[in-house]
Amino acid sequence: MPMFYEIDHDVEVPEHVHGAQWGVVLEGEMEMTIGDETRTYRRGDTYTVPAGVTHITRIRGGYRGIDVFADADRYLPKKETTP
Repeated sequence: MPMFYEIDHDVEVPEHVHGAQWGVVLEGEMEMTIGDETRTYRRGDTYTVPAGVTHITRIRGGYRGIDVFADADRYLPKKETTP
């Protein structure tokens, strides 16, 4: 599932895990901790988050980027369960 992002203000995505993810920074800057490695990514940089690896993302305002997620249903509404 491809996703295009435009982030106007600083955002921190807390530690989480999901299927594989690949991305490219179009504008701006972000810092990612993937597993135990922290790197800053800028315009033109690409990154890969392997499936099942814990990561944290800190995005600076003015960011634009594209992510591709292996989870095709990542942003579909969740079905409600009845008790």
